[in-house]
Amino acid sequence: MKVLEKLSPEWFDLTSKKLDHLEATKDDYNDPEEGDQAPTKEVFQVVRDFLGVLRDKNEKLEEPNLFISPNGHIVVVFGTKKRSLDIRFTPEAHYYFKDSSEAPSSGKGVEGAVELAFKYFRI
Repeated sequence: MKVLEKLSPEWFDLTSKKLDHLEATKDDYNDPEEGDQAPTKEVFQVVRDFLGVLRDKNEKLEEPNLFISPNGHIVVVFGTKKRSLDIRFTPEAHYYFKDSSEAPSSGKGVEGAVELAFKYFRI
């Protein structure tokens, strides 16, 4: 019996590598004097789960950027200055969407963020 391996889209592979690198170097983000802290394992896992949901839709998306905030949150960013979707994982997801042609919107939870990602950042 032949086992078929599910292939990941390129954006997912590249983003997963970025996330792995951030996790491997997370201690670099701890600075007790400044009050900065690294994300917890829980935050990294929630981001991985979110990226997995996007991957499982089997669509091509823009490659998002990943950032670590001083308070230990991970921010996933799609887009540019003209149109962007920022998703902050605390580990709960909070998103902010802006587009130069419509009013900004925001919300909590991954459902709204997933919907916006596929609506505006599919390639």
